[in-house]
Amino acid sequence: MAAWFANGSPLQYAEIVSAFDPVGQSPYQVPVQQWVTLGFMYDGFNTMELSANGEVVARRNGAYGPILPPAATLSIGNSTSRDSSINGEIDEVKIWRLNPLRFEQEFFARPMDRETADCWSRFRQEIIEAFRRHPDCAREIANAIKTATDSLRREARAKGPETQNHLAATAREYQNLWRAGKLDSTEMANVLADLVDWLRLIGIDLTQDSYLRALSTSNCLKILLAEISPLDCDPQFTSMLARICEHLHGSRASRVKSSGIQRPERSSAA
Repeated sequence: MAAWFANGSPLQYAEIVSAFDPVGQSPYQVPVQQWVTLGFMYDGFNTMELSANGEVVARRNGAYGPILPPAATLSIGNSTSRDSSINGEIDEVKIWRLNPLRFEQEFFARPMDRETADCWSRFRQEIIEAFRRHPDCAREIANAIKTATDSLRREARAKGPETQNHLAATAREYQNLWRAGKLDSTEMANVLADLVDWLRLIGIDLTQDSYLRALSTSNCLKILLAEISPLDCDPQFTSMLARICEHLHGSRASRVKSSGIQRPERSSAA
């Protein structure tokens, strides 16, 4: 059982094979005369997985690029050269991706009165109009944000499973506080401060990230911000941002917060 995708050109690809990347003692083999739900997952950064009936049977970690769009060929059950056909039958195929509206839905999942909701609606419309007036800057900012976030996520994931688990737990705690409307609470401040401290402990200083620094000094960003009204109608949100900036640009963390952070591993994931 194998899966692969091009990630740069037809000659550059990433591949996972159950015989070479098993999870467990022995490689997985598809049983004979049984229907099995087989799956392939790629997180867009550094992890590929094969699964059988919902259980991960193979995993491969590395530095992978994005999946190129299948311009003319998407092959399931055979290679694109048609020389590795499956010895069996395929009943049903599903292709799944993350909900493209998930960030917007999560953002508006917090308790919000009508005045604040109207404020964000106006703010969003001003951004849309500024992007329309400056399409080149809109593309530059969008690409810069994507490059910066992708780089940070890959760097954090490469630190190993302890860091990945810690970041996942932090994200869950943040989402719970966000949905409860506790943006400017002490609990949220501690979560954000602990995240910054943890990243520094594993060697990631957001204030020194080249992509983020380039974004913050971008002329396009200055042009767009000059045409957008200050977001002063949501004091909870602006208070949370102020606390993040204060901790980022404050003195380097000399201790770990009391929420249970332990010094992370130093070795990278295999």
